[in-house]
Amino acid sequence: MRHGRCIETVRLDDPAVAQVSRTARQKHFIRLPLAWADRLDAARSTATFKVAHRILRLHFLGRGRPVQLGSSMLMQNGISRAQKQRALLELEQLGLVQVRRRLRKSPIVTVLLNEK
Repeated sequence: MRHGRCIETVRLDDPAVAQVSRTARQKHFIRLPLAWADRLDAARSTATFKVAHRILRLHFLGRGRPVQLGSSMLMQNGISRAQKQRALLELEQLGLVQVRRRLRKSPIVTVLLNEK
């Protein structure tokens, strides 16, 4: 009951609800620049690929602004804080991003699209 009215509830473990969210998620895609694809071939970890894709998505949604990369959003994809830090370091070494690390805060990641 909310404000004297009955409200409809949906169980999250219901297979129909899970199917809708999976279908809705499949409609989205990420554009991967060819320069990134070539450089990501040298990546050593699958976490680096996952973090790179998440950064590109946030970069697109933020219209090219630097991205604040929180750990909680990556944990939903199975990436720990340690994996995130290693992946960011590797992406920096590959020349794909520039990371501004802050004490006890999420890092700010700048995507380098036109850099060689």
